[in-house]
Amino acid sequence: GKEGTVVSVFSQPPHELSSYALACSSLTELTVLAADVYRNKIKVNGLAAVGSPVDESQFWKIAETVLFLAENPAVSGQILKIDVGGSSGKKTSLF
Repeated sequence: GKEGTVVSVFSQPPHELSSYALACSSLTELTVLAADVYRNKIKVNGLAAVGSPVDESQFWKIAETVLFLAENPAVSGQILKIDVGGSSGKKTSLF
């Protein structure tokens, strides 16, 4: 089995040319690379949030998704996108 689990939580990169967009994109790539490099030792997944959570139910949505990524032994090297602020206009959440 794996020795550990990492779940990175970050903002989905905005569609713009900025240092913020570059940093978000870098976290996505780093998460996928780490999952590949450490695939025999640890699971590494990411959660890319769209929008900003404004109430408790949205924070619970993030927590439930992190638990899904952390506890599911078949999921590694994945980036899940979750809409917590309703900013994308479409549902991308598992919950």
